[in-house]
Amino acid sequence: QPTALVVSASATAFSSNATNVKQSATVTINVPTTGTSPYVYSFNGGAYSSVRTLTVNDNGTNQTINYSGRDGNGCITAGTAIILNRLNPPTDLSFANA
Repeated sequence: QPTALVVSASATAFSSNATNVKQSATVTINVPTTGTSPYVYSFNGGAYSSVRTLTVNDNGTNQTINYSGRDGNGCITAGTAIILNRLNPPTDLSFANA
């Protein structure tokens, strides 16, 4: 009897670069160490595939990313949702006449 499938993921946060351009966040599902290989993955209820990463663009709202994994025996397990917090607008701006 194989061990129960457990899936987990990690994510980078939204950010902006030195020229203040928004940078995407990346959600990565960790390769399971339980269940039976091969594994496939799904983000937000989409089709299962071998792709473990999802690039997410900041749309100005907090975004919840749901994911799951399916093992070689067809067992499906959902992971704990990941919440990507939107970028906060700048608050310490000052303008001067040139």
